[in-house]
Amino acid sequence: FYLSFNSLNNFNYSKIPYFYYIENIDLSNNNLTIIPDDFLVYYFSLKFLNLSKNRLIFLYDNLFHKLIFLNSLDLSSNLLIKCSENLFKNVQVLVELDLSDNKIVDLSYQNFLYLIHLEYLNISKNLLKQIPKKIFSQLY
Repeated sequence: FYLSFNSLNNFNYSKIPYFYYIENIDLSNNNLTIIPDDFLVYYFSLKFLNLSKNRLIFLYDNLFHKLIFLNSLDLSSNLLIKCSENLFKNVQVLVELDLSDNKIVDLSYQNFLYLIHLEYLNISKNLLKQIPKKIFSQLY
């Protein structure tokens, strides 16, 4: 399911049919400022989600909570300032996470606590001043 390289900002996602078995959604290179908290609820089989190169500043705590098979998540090149502590709680099989080129100033131990299968993490090009001790201790 590809909607990349458009000029979407706040699109009416209720008009998009729910393909329960869809594995890939690409909304990159648009002008999205927010993703509604219930947008991804019905995409149970989703494995790859690309939201990069938008203008996202905020993500709801429960945005990814139904995506238990999500393998790759790209949130790079947005305007994210922070990631809530429970944002990635239910995406425990996540292998790749890209948070690069945002405005993130702070990370918490809780951000990565449940990401035990994470193999690739990019947090470059943010505004981080420090990395808390043991933030990645669950990864080894």
